[in-house]
Amino acid sequence: GILPLMGPMLLMIWLDSLLCLFLSIQFSLSIVFQILLAICHIYITAYSNVTLFLVKTQTRQKEEGGFR
Repeated sequence: GILPLMGPMLLMIWLDSLLCLFLSIQFSLSIVFQILLAICHIYITAYSNVTLFLVKTQTRQKEEGGFR
């Protein structure tokens, strides 16, 4: 009858939708991951810039203090 044919077809549709869902989840996860990486990169860059700036100002102050 029709039911034995419907089984594999439904299974294929279900697997297809599952695959699509998995791919979309993976895609959104990769976007989230990229955003997180970008944020981390910005934070690290800002932090290193601030640390460099602080180190420079501290060394400058030490030099000025030494000259007095």
